[in-house]
Amino acid sequence: MSIGDCLLFYVNGKRIDETRPNPEHTLLYYLRNVLGMKGTKMACGEGGCGACTVMVSRYDREYNKVMHMSIYACITPVCRVHGMAVTTVEGVGSIRTRLHPVQERIAKFHGSQCGFCTPGIVMSMYTLLKNFPEPSQRQIEDAFDGNLCRCTGYRPILDGFKTFSCPKGENCCRVKKEGGMIETKGGMGEIEGLFPLDPTQDLIFPPELMLISSEKMLVFVGERVTWYRPANLTEVLQLKQKHTDVKLVVGSTEVSVELRFKDAHYPIVMCPSEIPEMNRITILENGMLVGAAVPLSEVFDKCQECVDTRPTHETQVLSAIIDMLRKYGGQQIRNLACIGGNLITASPIADMNPILLAAKCQLNIASADKGERVLPLDQSFFPGYRRVAIKPGEVLISVLIPWMSKNEYFNAYKQARRRDDDISIVSSACWLKVRNYNTSKYYIEDCRLVFGGMAPITKLADKTSTSLIGCEWNRHVLERGLELLKNELSLPLNVPGGMPEYREVLAASFFFKFYLYVTQLLTHNLQPEYISGMNGVSLPLTESTQAYEEVPGDQKQYDPVGRPIVFQSAYQQATGEAKYVDDMPTLTGELYAAPVLSSRAHARILSIDVEDTLSIPGVHYVITHKDIPAGGSNDNGLFSDEELFAESEVMCYGQLIGLVIAEDPLIARRAARTVRISYENLPAVVTIEEAIKSNSFIDFTHTITRGDSSVISDCETVDHGEIRIGGQEHFYFEPNGCIVIPTEDGGIEMISSTQALTTCQLLTAQALGIQANKIVCKIKRIGGGFGGKETRSCVISAAVAVAANKLLRPIRCVFDRDDDMKHTGGRHPFLAKYKVGYQSDGKIIALIIDLYSNAGISSDLSPGVMDRALFHIDNAYNIPNILVNGHLCRTNLPSNTAFRGFGGPQGMFVIESIISDIALSLEMPPNEVRWNNMYVEGNTTPYGMPIVSCQMQRCWQELLEKSNYSKLVEETTAFNKQNKFIKRGVSVIPTKFGISFGIAFLNQGGKICIYHFLIYISGPFIIISSFHNTNENNYFICIQSIPLNIALTLV
Repeated sequence: MSIGDCLLFYVNGKRIDETRPNPEHTLLYYLRNVLGMKGTKMACGEGGCGACTVMVSRYDREYNKVMHMSIYACITPVCRVHGMAVTTVEGVGSIRTRLHPVQERIAKFHGSQCGFCTPGIVMSMYTLLKNFPEPSQRQIEDAFDGNLCRCTGYRPILDGFKTFSCPKGENCCRVKKEGGMIETKGGMGEIEGLFPLDPTQDLIFPPELMLISSEKMLVFVGERVTWYRPANLTEVLQLKQKHTDVKLVVGSTEVSVELRFKDAHYPIVMCPSEIPEMNRITILENGMLVGAAVPLSEVFDKCQECVDTRPTHETQVLSAIIDMLRKYGGQQIRNLACIGGNLITASPIADMNPILLAAKCQLNIASADKGERVLPLDQSFFPGYRRVAIKPGEVLISVLIPWMSKNEYFNAYKQARRRDDDISIVSSACWLKVRNYNTSKYYIEDCRLVFGGMAPITKLADKTSTSLIGCEWNRHVLERGLELLKNELSLPLNVPGGMPEYREVLAASFFFKFYLYVTQLLTHNLQPEYISGMNGVSLPLTESTQAYEEVPGDQKQYDPVGRPIVFQSAYQQATGEAKYVDDMPTLTGELYAAPVLSSRAHARILSIDVEDTLSIPGVHYVITHKDIPAGGSNDNGLFSDEELFAESEVMCYGQLIGLVIAEDPLIARRAARTVRISYENLPAVVTIEEAIKSNSFIDFTHTITRGDSSVISDCETVDHGEIRIGGQEHFYFEPNGCIVIPTEDGGIEMISSTQALTTCQLLTAQALGIQANKIVCKIKRIGGGFGGKETRSCVISAAVAVAANKLLRPIRCVFDRDDDMKHTGGRHPFLAKYKVGYQSDGKIIALIIDLYSNAGISSDLSPGVMDRALFHIDNAYNIPNILVNGHLCRTNLPSNTAFRGFGGPQGMFVIESIISDIALSLEMPPNEVRWNNMYVEGNTTPYGMPIVSCQMQRCWQELLEKSNYSKLVEETTAFNKQNKFIKRGVSVIPTKFGISFGIAFLNQGGKICIYHFLIYISGPFIIISSFHNTNENNYFICIQSIPLNIALTLV
């Protein structure tokens, strides 16, 4: 046995020789913290968003070619890329050298806003072009199923990248110029002079990696983990026999999440990525043999090849796998995950397992002492939650997926919250074998109905399946099957995952879909309106249209107004050169902070034990409320009604108790989990209803009244009801983070990912008990905020400042995604209890509402959010008599805060729901009720604002005409008549949204901005402004708004 211990790979053409790799490090950690390459971003840490996307290339000896794959660097162990070439966004192009066409187009088509997701999106497109230089538009859209964008929206991103599938540029047939207006479809023709795709610009795959041997085992030994990459199957089995608890890792899509978020620890890890028997697909007479370690993307391609070349009936299982894999994670996950991982992980909601069980695949298993054996995949393979019937010392080698015969029928189904990149709520695979006796009747010879998400294991509905054998395939078998499934798949109310009734209905609906599918194949006479019920919803290619005014021909070239100009930092974002907080260089003596958060919603703190924590090498200190300096205050938050660090009582799950300070972020995070806190639970108030019952309110009640609401008793019709609106997570791509540096004069310098630098300054000064002028807060840009960094980031920064002040060292703290979501609040949930009086034409005469919001543990911005909800409770409608009371509920949840719309959407949702209720009661079209209540000239709002120059009804009519609304309604009605189970809808809703701020002094032209100009002898201008760039491209707005009469390149 030959053994190597040097990790060799390339990054952007540079050879990396790592003699002491740490198996616990991910590729992302290595890129950012070891190599100092900050272009690739950390957003979620669990392979779910795409911000960390990079391309890996490897030489495939079997096919004698280089394979390129996009992967998630945040979950890929760095040891996994031995022998590969890694390309990051820095290696694609740079503003200092040359932009790649991918980077140029996403910038020029305005495809970035905050820019934190942009490097990952660039890498997904770059990888696609490496594999398909002339991609179809479908391939382009599919390439981004693993990339999220939180602020830009996908339209400009796809517009830019779809130019790679259309070479005509501005002469594209989808460009129209008429009457001073330019209309483009898909953004085509928007700009001139796009860089052509030039393969010579790409990095060459290192020839050395084509020659590197995989004939020796690799062993990488870290402090806590040893990583093995065996060279042959014999070594795999010997290692498994010696270390029965060894964790086999291929894509690490599941293991990385367990390590990061579930405190799992696997001391010995084995990666079988070079074992031929486990990494190839072989076509046999009785089926397709898939190696257990083959990436799912390769499984997809091979399945598609077979479906295209073999008889349809044979490849029904493969067709089901194709359909399922389209919904399985994103492209980056499919490039990593393997079929063996699905089976061995044995998740009850695994997408592939129902298919493999229903198809009765065969598993090839081997061990060092007993050799190989074949195990039919049946219900006994899953004996319990996340357990499989593989013995210690055994390894899954491959899976045989059988061909189907002509009298067999197979299909699979999945329901998730999203169509792409989401786990199943319920999934199912159904197999049926029928026979007939030269008649039109068909009888069930055998049957297997398998479900995921309906039990702690992948569940074969054995009783139902067995009971249906021998039955004639007709309507009666459907009714019997539904009744049997209802009994066999009954879920208790407290089932993990919740939604028992919905999940039971989903399981039944999948059997119904299968019944329709088989019936159509057997009889070809399914009623037309039933056809859509057996098929999934197909997604057409997206389309977009832009229309804007053409710049007048006599407008000076340096005048930027009205021109579609690329904003200042778009190219830096596209190349990964734009700097965010955690991209800042490490300072001398810098330490790292990780939060210690409450694990209780409401409890007394009995003790905090940090002895084990402080014994961990690299840990320096644990900060608590006791470390707030004399003169400082632990009372913090916008209204000083919450504690910076919980002292004797925690008020919500995720409340900050302390900070672990260590030499490395990984050490700090791991150490934070070792802090032992003893609690005494106290009653918790979580919902609005519980707060009302417990009389738990913040001292705040604002009322808007107009007219005489008592006339409601005289109205022709009076209805009452309740309207609930759920909360929402901000999910800014860049988590909260800051770097806090103590200064020589006893002050603080702070770089914070915040939307409110002044608030950061004031809350930090309050915590430390020093003058605010000793605190300097800075930020270049933030990676998304949406209101979530308006105040909550400032509380975090103040806490880190306490640590920096205590230790007199620079402290960096960047929250993990899960800690960020635990600690910070989101959009306010609302409850409206209303009573409305109206006429027979739907005209509202009087309205009384009690409006409640779930504020959380403190006031924060809840008063302002409620005020804005009150101001938008009328939306576009004139209500002559109205009384609305706003109440803030104090609950044991993290304080909810600002969110896009700032309460306006909640207020508008309430009145629109009431409008819909009225329309339903009167059996009137909702738009007619809207029109009858719409504001007209001379009306006054409930808060006393006269409606002057009212264009609302005119705007409404023009919108209906230009959108061909009547035609859309006709088409929708016709479609719904023709389809019993799939329906379409079309809706139009007016919006009257106030642009003012709730505090008077803020309403001075929308934003207060102070400009300072510097003119250099060499020619350029520098503009210094008080604008804060919170993803709104304020810097560019600043440049456009100032009549300098010079070229933009000089600013």
